[in-house]
Amino acid sequence: MASSAVVWVLTASMWLDHSWAKEPPDTTAEWVSFVISTTEGKKEIQTRPHQLLVCLASPPVEWALTKSKPSYIKNWNYLLPRQHRQFRPKSAYRRTKPSLDQWIIIELNSEISLKNALKEIRKDSSVLNAEPNYQVMLAQQRPDERIPNDFYFDRSWGLNNTGQFEGTEDADIDLPEAWSLGVGSRDVRVAIIDTGIDFFHPDIKENLWINLKEIPGNGLDDDDNGYIDDVHGFDFVSDDGDPFDDQGHGTHVAGIVGAVANNRRGTAGICQEVSLIAIKSFGVSGSADVATVVKSMRYAIDHGTDIINASWGVDIRSELMRTAVEEAAEADVLFVAAGGNRQSEQLFYPAAFENTIGVGATDKNDQRSRFSNYGSFIDLAAPGQTIFSTLPDNRFGFLSGTSMAAPHVSGAAALALSRYPDWSAQDLTRMLLNAVDPIQPNKPMGSGRLNVWKAQQVVARLPRGKFNLSEKVGALIDFEGSADGENFSHYDLSVGQGASPVDWLLLHHSDTPVTESYLLTGFNTESLEEGSYTFRLRVADTFNQTNTVKQTVEVSNVEISSPRNNDVLKAGKIIPIIGSVFGRSRTYKLEHGPGTSPSEWTAAGIQLTPQDETLPFQDTLGIWDTSTLAPNMLYSLRLTATDSTGNVSTETVIAIHLENAMKPNFPIHQSIGKEFSPDDWHSVVTEDLDRDGDDEIIVVEAGDLLGSPTFLHVYNHDGSLAWKHELGDSVPFHDLPLTGDLDGDGFIEIFTEGGTGGFLMGFRHDGTLLTGGWPVKTSSRSLGKSMADLDGDGSMEIIALTHESSIGSFTSNRKLMVIESDGTIPIAWNLQTCNSDLDTMELLPAIGNLDQDSDLEIVSVTGCNSIGIFDIKQPGAAKTNAYINSGKLITSPIIGDLDQDGVSEIIIAGNGTEDSVQGGIHVFNIFGEELSGFPALVDEHFDSSPALADLDGDGDLEIIASSHRSNLIHAIHHHGFPMDGWPVGRVMDGLLRATPLIADVDGDAQLDVLLPSYGFTFSLIQEGDRRRTSGLKAWNISGDPVYFRTASGNDRLWMELPGGNLLKIGPLTLTDLDGDGFLDVVGSTAIDLEYSSEAPLVSIKNRRSIYAWSLDAPYREDLLPWATYQKDAQRSGRFGKTILINQPPIIRPILSQTVAQGSVFFPINLLRFGSDPDHGNTDLTWSIDGVTDLQVTIDENQIVSISPPNAQWTGEEHLIFTLKDPSGAKAQKGATFKVLADYSPPEANLDLAETGEDT
Repeated sequence: MASSAVVWVLTASMWLDHSWAKEPPDTTAEWVSFVISTTEGKKEIQTRPHQLLVCLASPPVEWALTKSKPSYIKNWNYLLPRQHRQFRPKSAYRRTKPSLDQWIIIELNSEISLKNALKEIRKDSSVLNAEPNYQVMLAQQRPDERIPNDFYFDRSWGLNNTGQFEGTEDADIDLPEAWSLGVGSRDVRVAIIDTGIDFFHPDIKENLWINLKEIPGNGLDDDDNGYIDDVHGFDFVSDDGDPFDDQGHGTHVAGIVGAVANNRRGTAGICQEVSLIAIKSFGVSGSADVATVVKSMRYAIDHGTDIINASWGVDIRSELMRTAVEEAAEADVLFVAAGGNRQSEQLFYPAAFENTIGVGATDKNDQRSRFSNYGSFIDLAAPGQTIFSTLPDNRFGFLSGTSMAAPHVSGAAALALSRYPDWSAQDLTRMLLNAVDPIQPNKPMGSGRLNVWKAQQVVARLPRGKFNLSEKVGALIDFEGSADGENFSHYDLSVGQGASPVDWLLLHHSDTPVTESYLLTGFNTESLEEGSYTFRLRVADTFNQTNTVKQTVEVSNVEISSPRNNDVLKAGKIIPIIGSVFGRSRTYKLEHGPGTSPSEWTAAGIQLTPQDETLPFQDTLGIWDTSTLAPNMLYSLRLTATDSTGNVSTETVIAIHLENAMKPNFPIHQSIGKEFSPDDWHSVVTEDLDRDGDDEIIVVEAGDLLGSPTFLHVYNHDGSLAWKHELGDSVPFHDLPLTGDLDGDGFIEIFTEGGTGGFLMGFRHDGTLLTGGWPVKTSSRSLGKSMADLDGDGSMEIIALTHESSIGSFTSNRKLMVIESDGTIPIAWNLQTCNSDLDTMELLPAIGNLDQDSDLEIVSVTGCNSIGIFDIKQPGAAKTNAYINSGKLITSPIIGDLDQDGVSEIIIAGNGTEDSVQGGIHVFNIFGEELSGFPALVDEHFDSSPALADLDGDGDLEIIASSHRSNLIHAIHHHGFPMDGWPVGRVMDGLLRATPLIADVDGDAQLDVLLPSYGFTFSLIQEGDRRRTSGLKAWNISGDPVYFRTASGNDRLWMELPGGNLLKIGPLTLTDLDGDGFLDVVGSTAIDLEYSSEAPLVSIKNRRSIYAWSLDAPYREDLLPWATYQKDAQRSGRFGKTILINQPPIIRPILSQTVAQGSVFFPINLLRFGSDPDHGNTDLTWSIDGVTDLQVTIDENQIVSISPPNAQWTGEEHLIFTLKDPSGAKAQKGATFKVLADYSPPEANLDLAETGEDT
């Protein structure tokens, strides 16, 4: 063991020696597209091609020393160098949350994709966060025109607009007036994190920060801060102390903040005297990565920066960047960020983070620049279009963008800080957001356009003011927040119509300060029309200064909140209509009509809720009896409310599906958070847990990305919740539960991942936890799980395949393990992993008897192009391997005797990695040899497992699989040729990634193939075309569509299914859910979306749904060959008769005996006490243990004779009777045999009874 430990340390040390301390990451590498899944489809984000940013729970050195280096990692290094982590001139703050010191950069080898590297490393329990190294872009807009670079201040219209360039007079920041109260101070440091600064520029060089502890040009790190010759800042692009601007953007930004004034050249910056720290993060291309800008931010913090200017950003949230912004706030650094130039309200980071000032751009007429972003994350606006400033090589020029708007705010902050050096970043923020001129932009642009003159006139810290409302409000509103401060005078609450009101209505005035309590309670919104409103809090101090806070919300007192657009509901049921009709003595009516744009409306079947004096708000408006409506049709619902003056408000919900085949009380809607995991398949399982004849529905409800806990939910067959159990904080995000009778008690157990650190948890049928070795610590997550009695001993085992690398080992291997009923792991094999960018179901091993001996074999994928056959009697490696020559194996294998010759084959579907790489269906024998005729369908790509069945009834098995490349469903014979009528032609709207199910779904005693189709709901909404409805479809053996009688003859069972890139569905299950003898289908959605013909066209319903349908087909196991993913509830993956589980023998209780000294015991006929469900009594073997002195014999007739050793013997012995079957399964019972002196057994006397008869 000692030598082993030495090897580990040496391995880690070698890894550390090969770190980026000697070989920095290539920050000039080309960018690659990283595809993320969103509800709107795929979105491409540019990232560094082979880098990950990782936050660790433990010190990075400890982390590295406890792990062997995985093959796909080239090296790693700290995000911040050692000296930088120790250099803290401004470190009065202490963090309890993860800091930048805990982040590292990992450089990957080229063999692994970013997506799979992220999956691998996120399974490490010591990894708190991991993300790609996203590209960050400068927020500069290309100039529309070239204007001569004359050195005139009047070209800076944003500083002083007299109407030059045909602009609007005074549409500026009033800078000359502000200078009358101060022009700045060299003591204020502003970090320009950008493309660098031309520090020879005559209009800038006097305002450059100088690191007095550094000796220029000596090649030494004189101040021991980790950076050589960082006299004016640092270049993080070239990793040197020369942050010279060779692009122009940074110099332009720097000039806006602090170009030198009164030097008879060029222009003037907002802050005429300031210290500009040049931090170069962006090269000539104008792009950088998150790691580089974060290192730059930390450099700024550690070198006494007061203000950071970030004229750049990225469209995706980065946790590393958020941590850096948070650390800046804790260091009391003001963070000013450009709002972005996408002409949209899409969040742009870091501007959208808390603790930043997000800045939008205005033009010379005080209008929103056409390129500027807008929305809730824009805090204020500033001039940003055609802005005149410095450029490298002693030049000047015009640039546009929110990049130019942000430094106006940074310069104003520096000017104010020079006047009030003891003000905090929060003090400056309140001042800046209130030192504005009102503007009337066409989109929300924050509190107004910056006015520096107003900022300079502030004489004291502004009072505090804050409140927060929901995005949609109605009825009575409570305003909770704060209005206080050291010079507090009073506060007012007002409301105005729209996002930029001109007129305000006072709601409340108070002279009493409020701290984290109610500013106003019970405001009645009935006085407001439906629509958008802005609420304003103004807090005044004794200097007549005000702090103004605004929030724009939607006021909705007339609405339908349930049902919603494109809901699928049970036809014929009474549907409650939830919503609001509040205030104004409103009366209302509810009506429905056919289709998505009804021409006629009726109130038939709708009963309004009786009303008292209080009108409903988010309550039941009425009930809708749909029993008289034609099922399997689309309907719309309309709410019309009329107030006391005759004003009418309407709300319409369209495309409500009334599904006839849906079982009562379904679908079950389950809420999810906004930060849900797009990788969640939301897989449901059905099983009769308590053996009462009805199935339960089992599902893992994933936590969200913000740490909400994960739960195991179990529902009764009628949709009611039976029980639930917390599994842990967001662990796992998703799991396919396994069910089976592992402990042999006659009831079904549930097994799922949970806890932290990689545990497999076991639950009894009633929700109590298994004990005695459970939960099992597997040190792995994302386990594909099957169950079988591998060795025929009467006890089931769990066979688990880790979908990702093991926690702690951090290797690039999967692990295949066997788990006994007591939680022990007697055997495990290490397998190669395979990286794929496709989002697939958990890989599962298949279980079957391939070699005809008494034990079962395990078949598992082993790497990208091989499968292995494993025997529990052969540890260490697979007994046989099989290989493919093209494509990847990313689906689970299955087993079946295709040609019914008595020998089973292994079937697996391959996926082509691109159009030029073949996929196909492969069939192997036990020796790893591919059968003749295979691979078949090599031009198709498969990312879901196939199914097996004798579709045509000829005695041989067919292979049924769906291709995601062509959207075709294939059915091929055992020799590889297609069945007549197959493949099924392209489904109009494509297929979801799912395994086909095989059963008789229409009651004609013929097998059918069932698969989900995702439809095209947006087209359905726009055009009312029911053929574009999503749902489950089926095809008969001839390849013709099946029409479901329970669904009014429609060719699909309707359900909500998302479009975009979430084209998947958790495993469907065919079962008899309620024990009525008919077939049912159970399935679920990963997320529900709402589609509309008006903006927003697509929105998240923040829920998912569990569906159950009844079919007009008897439940017959002989017509149900492939009922769910991997065939059955135990996920055996094997076609044929259910794998027989050898049940243990049964012993009835054997009575203990007590006799007097000198007596013998009564003989025991063992044939009366033992039986076995799988064998006859003559095949069973009895034995008796625990004998010491007694004489015990078993004769040929299974009669046990027990006697004392002699007539004088007294005492007792406890004997163990063991009954064993030929397979080795056994049962035991105990009985005690006593011999006592002076023992008198009780005697039974005859009772005398007389009867009499009437005569």
